[in-house]
Amino acid sequence: MMTSVERDEADRWYYNGERPFIPGYDSINMQKYHMWDKRYYKIMYNEILAGVLLLSYTGREHARVDRFYVDPTFQNKGVG
Repeated sequence: MMTSVERDEADRWYYNGERPFIPGYDSINMQKYHMWDKRYYKIMYNEILAGVLLLSYTGREHARVDRFYVDPTFQNKGVG
């Protein structure tokens, strides 16, 4: 999914061979690493995987959205 999101972003927003900077987007090991603390969430749409959300906790009280992907086929459907 993340490779199709990256390709879609590059086609829509980048020119002259430029690509978005998304470290590890195409690495299975990087995705496994992000899942170690179970803060990687599936975004489902009618029982189909439509995206992913990764929350990173920076302390006891704060978190940040580290990664948020919506498959291009589910964009503009209110999934985000």
